[in-house]
Amino acid sequence: MTLRNALILTIGSSALLIGCGERNEQPSGADSAPADTAAQGESASQQAADAATSSTANAQRDAAVQAMTSQLNDATTAMENLKTWISRAGDNVPTDITEVRTQIESQLANAREKLNEMKTASGDAWQDVQKDLSMALDSIQNSISDAIEKVKAAAPSIPGMPK
Repeated sequence: MTLRNALILTIGSSALLIGCGERNEQPSGADSAPADTAAQGESASQQAADAATSSTANAQRDAAVQAMTSQLNDATTAMENLKTWISRAGDNVPTDITEVRTQIESQLANAREKLNEMKTASGDAWQDVQKDLSMALDSIQNSISDAIEKVKAAAPSIPGMPK
């Protein structure tokens, strides 16, 4: 090897080592950067998981709201039919039916409020509201069925009344 080549090799190696040394030096506070990056990655992963969970919970809530809305609409229709049959029955209707009708209308109004509460409930709170609403709708349907039976018994020949 010639002297010239040896010098070039030595200078090149020194420059390479000096350059590597500078790259390995970290500015103050840089030791936390990899940890911060890892924490940010974990945080982003957690946020994505939370968003997916939230999205699933919202989809479940929306499906439950749709089912409860359908049940409430059915109860409201049944109540409208009951009012029609009470009107058609005239004087043949038992006197307590008016009171029962008023109670059912109040229960329907409360059920509508519960449904609105369920639509806006956050997290898992909607499930508690759904349980209350489901029980209320069952009670309403039973009350309507009982009232229909009373009207049928009092005036069995009302047009449009189920047999």
